[in-house]
Amino acid sequence: MLCYCQSGQQFSECCVSFIQGQRLPASAEQLMRSRFSAYCQGSVQAMQYVAQSYHPITQPNNPVSEIADFAKAAHFIRLEVIRASDEIAVPEQLRQVSGENAFGLPERYATVHFKVQFIMHDQLHLLEELSRFIRIGQQWFYLDGDLTDHPPKKLNRNDSCPCRSGKKYKHCSPHTPAGQSSF
Repeated sequence: MLCYCQSGQQFSECCVSFIQGQRLPASAEQLMRSRFSAYCQGSVQAMQYVAQSYHPITQPNNPVSEIADFAKAAHFIRLEVIRASDEIAVPEQLRQVSGENAFGLPERYATVHFKVQFIMHDQLHLLEELSRFIRIGQQWFYLDGDLTDHPPKKLNRNDSCPCRSGKKYKHCSPHTPAGQSSF
């Protein structure tokens, strides 16, 4: 199976090793892609991975149960990475937000601008975000992001399914997972 993150690699050779804790993402973009894959996969371990990949200061605001509820309600169909920045020193204004890390480790900062399409409650949603990530030592964490508002589109029964299965929406269940269709 191809990876949900649409890297073109097999899932077993791409994001699964991050989700299972076998290795750490080497960049903010890898973390963002693996978080997307975790949402798509939806396992308990994947939901815990998403929760643990939040920056320690924001983890209490993002419980595993809420992450799992969202992942269960949404069917993720597409990821598009628009731009990933190079890592730099953490800007001074974010040092106050991210807090001092307890380990005295060097911190780095990067952003990833991406779009995600998902189906939820018979609507096609587009989530566009400029995400901020902080690396403490060798581990990247998702801090927060700025969302661009896109109103959801109602999916009619006779519309072509946006998962690109080739079926009408009313006949498309289950939907083609993200990364499995060519587009």
